[in-house]
Amino acid sequence: MRRAFLLAGACGFASVVVSACMTRPVTSTEPRTTNLYVAPIRNSVIDKIDLLFMIDNSQSMGDKQKLLAKAVPELARRLVVPRCVGPAGDVHERMSLNEACPAGTAAEFRAVHDIHIAVITSSLGSHGAEQAQAGCAGVPPGDDRGLLLPSVRSGLTSYDNSGFLAWDPRQMLSPPGEADPLRLGDQFSEMVKATGEEGCGYESSLEAWYRFLIDPEPPKTLTVVGTVPNLHTSVTEVDQQVLTQRRAFLRPDSLVAIVMLTDENDCSIQDEGFGYMAADARNQSFMWRANSACDKDPNDACCGPCVANAPPGCPSNANDPVCQQGQYLDQKADSTNLRCLENKRRFGYDFLYPVSRYVNGLTQPLVPQRSTGELVQNPLFAGAPGLQPRDRGLVYLAGIVGVPWQDIADDASQRGSGLHYLTAGQLTARQRWQVIAGAPQQNLPPSDPFMRESVAPRSGINPITGDAIVPETSLDPHANAINGHEQADLDGSDLQYACTFQLSDPETCSGDACDCNPAAGTQDSGDLLRNRPLCQPPSGGPAVATQYFGKAYPGLRPLQVLQGIGDSAIVASICPKVLVPGAPGFGYEPAVDAIVDRLKAQLSARCLPRPLAVGADASGKLPCVVVEAAAPQGSCSCDAARRQPASPEARDLVLKQLAESQTCGTKTTPSCSSFCLCELEQAEGAALDQCLNSEIGADTPGYCYVNPEGDPPQGNPALVANCGDSKQLIRFVGPDTPRPGATAVIACFGATLN
Repeated sequence: MRRAFLLAGACGFASVVVSACMTRPVTSTEPRTTNLYVAPIRNSVIDKIDLLFMIDNSQSMGDKQKLLAKAVPELARRLVVPRCVGPAGDVHERMSLNEACPAGTAAEFRAVHDIHIAVITSSLGSHGAEQAQAGCAGVPPGDDRGLLLPSVRSGLTSYDNSGFLAWDPRQMLSPPGEADPLRLGDQFSEMVKATGEEGCGYESSLEAWYRFLIDPEPPKTLTVVGTVPNLHTSVTEVDQQVLTQRRAFLRPDSLVAIVMLTDENDCSIQDEGFGYMAADARNQSFMWRANSACDKDPNDACCGPCVANAPPGCPSNANDPVCQQGQYLDQKADSTNLRCLENKRRFGYDFLYPVSRYVNGLTQPLVPQRSTGELVQNPLFAGAPGLQPRDRGLVYLAGIVGVPWQDIADDASQRGSGLHYLTAGQLTARQRWQVIAGAPQQNLPPSDPFMRESVAPRSGINPITGDAIVPETSLDPHANAINGHEQADLDGSDLQYACTFQLSDPETCSGDACDCNPAAGTQDSGDLLRNRPLCQPPSGGPAVATQYFGKAYPGLRPLQVLQGIGDSAIVASICPKVLVPGAPGFGYEPAVDAIVDRLKAQLSARCLPRPLAVGADASGKLPCVVVEAAAPQGSCSCDAARRQPASPEARDLVLKQLAESQTCGTKTTPSCSSFCLCELEQAEGAALDQCLNSEIGADTPGYCYVNPEGDPPQGNPALVANCGDSKQLIRFVGPDTPRPGATAVIACFGATLN
């Protein structure tokens, strides 16, 4: 019978002693190519992290920024001084790497010795509008341009005036970076505090990180050009400062983690087309009214603005009953505070970038160039010369956003103390995305009524907890455990809350940043008349001019991006469960836990999620081959130690995998046929014994299967101590195994995973 190769996966460049993992089972052992399972797997242990925080700096963010400033030193410390964890889950915190783990415990992952830490804000200005809305003028803090924070705020520390912090405990940089973890945490915290809450109220939370990390031509200046009715925004200058900062911050061989902190839905206004109109103060009461098709379904082909002709085949807008009310909305229906709310449904035109822009930016090797529309290399996935591009699995997005923590927490968190968030996979398995994000393509709102954007008070019951929405007449800020109760709609200028939380330090209101200001003359209806739960004493009673609670609005667009990127998403609530310092689950510590838990899989040894179905023979060798695929660098040679040319059968399967993963055969990668494919030999004899048992490894190139809980047991349990519940791995040993920059594919004869 013809041998059947089942590919366990592909691996990126490796260090001297590394391991490989598999993410899900091979589906068949039949020798038919239609049943082959192929998945990319990196076998290198990541030793660099580029960590970017995008922080909303609009009004009312001060309370959340204070909580984040307390949490980020813990995030930095967890990465540079990993905790010691025992087999029963007991945790020991270390003060430094010089402190050994107690007996019976091990570091949860390898300490990271090279980290870039940066902060940007959500303020991108008026997007070309000649008369900007208040707070969105073309200078910081209303327009921070996506630049690193020390570039737009004075008095902040950064590495060599780069705009970011550099963790460098081995002092390898020139000049040296930071080597004191406590000082690193303090500097990180000061950056968070410096974001402030005086930025543009049109929070470009998604576009800000896209502009800094991905946009091939980030705009510096935009101008409205053309004549009526063909006015549109044009980029007149590319921001070279953003490109320079990106090149210094973003390394091609790092793990990239983006963290968003925002209490509102995203308002990433387009820098093209009519986008400028949404941010133009002159259009305060004159946005287009949408026709009746939009109200029924914004996805309807007949949906459009009343000022334009209806699309072919659609009823005339002149006879549309909604358009007959007037082509433009009045001030209450078009409050500038809500200019980004449901654009297509209300205006017939979406002034915001589509969510797909950001999903593609985090997952695709090519992105559109502004000036031409041509697809060009995505800077986020650009590899160093001669090396593989960054693997998609090394890019993460975390969102600390407006969503009830109850919707995204595990069962134990609902019942007891502390807080632990569900992973992206668990959110999918439990069908929570429909609960918190809805399905806008099908015109379906979130099934949690607390997550529906609405000016008017809502009704309904949270499907997870059974909490009912309480009317706006309530005097109890704890009437339900999620958002207290609704607020009264006085002038169409505010939305109902997704969640609220009690502030540790109530704030007496005396400015716009407070949500409980009293009426000030006939032009101001006053926050207190809205009967906001934020303004009621915790014991209950009428609203007063003191803010006792923080709040967040439904963060639908960030959540839809997080859903779109799959397992690389990390979801947390900006409304904390616990506000007692030192108590389990305090502040944003659960968000830190979720981030570290997700990243540590890339920071520790590569482990298999379940045992191999094939077993080693009496000599300890597997019925498998490893094919090393190297990008072309001169002539192809398999003359290196313990290598031979790949068989034709293995070659065909490996090239198919490389093409499907876009490692080759695209506009920005070499042709697939140019790759050099060599089979690595398994470790044997003394080298096999060292591979299976020595924590140092072996000098002779090769690989082995470590499975100390197998039947029979094979290998040293210490080698899989950080592997979680499934303690098996494919271990590579010896110098340049696989060679730097190569992709390694494990191919086994018969089944590879149970």
